[in-house]
Amino acid sequence: MIKFTQRGPKVNGVQYKASYQKYKDMEGRECIQIYSLKNYFPKEIREQFQVVNRTDIMTDYFEMDRFNVYETHELFPKVKATLEAINASYNKRMEKKKSERLLPKVSRCKSPKSYHSEYVSKIRFPELGKIVYLSCVLKKQEAIKAAQAVLMLTENANFKIVVC
Repeated sequence: MIKFTQRGPKVNGVQYKASYQKYKDMEGRECIQIYSLKNYFPKEIREQFQVVNRTDIMTDYFEMDRFNVYETHELFPKVKATLEAINASYNKRMEKKKSERLLPKVSRCKSPKSYHSEYVSKIRFPELGKIVYLSCVLKKQEAIKAAQAVLMLTENANFKIVVC
C-alpha cells in the first residue's frame, strides 16, 4: 500500500524521502513529479507508476528515480492533497518568519558572565527602526524595562529574544 506524506511516499511502513513538483507537461496536462531524494523507489511504486532514471554509468552521470502522476491516475487526488499540504506548511512558516521580523529583538552581548545568556546590552526595534544601546550589561528583563523607558513604550510591547 502506497501512502503519500509530506516527506515522500510511504510503502508498507517504510518512508522514501522525495520532493514534489507541480507543472504542466508539453501537452498541457497537469502533472505532479515526485523526485527521490535519497534512495531508489521500491518495486511497489515501480508497478504503479512509470519510474524514470536516466543514469549513465559510462559518462559518470547519476540521477535519482522520479515519476509523474497525471490527473487521470487514481492516486492523483491524494498526491495533490499532499502537495497542497506541503505548500500550506511552507506558506505558514514564511508568514511566521515575516511577522517575527517586525518584532523588537534583544541581543545577547559579551558580558562579564559570558556563559550566562541572560545578560544583554543592546535591544533592536526593527518596526521603529531604532536600536537602544545600554551603557552597562543588564539582565534581559531589566534591559527590556530600560528600553521601554528610553522609548516610552507600554509594558506590554512585544519583544523577541534573539541570541546573536
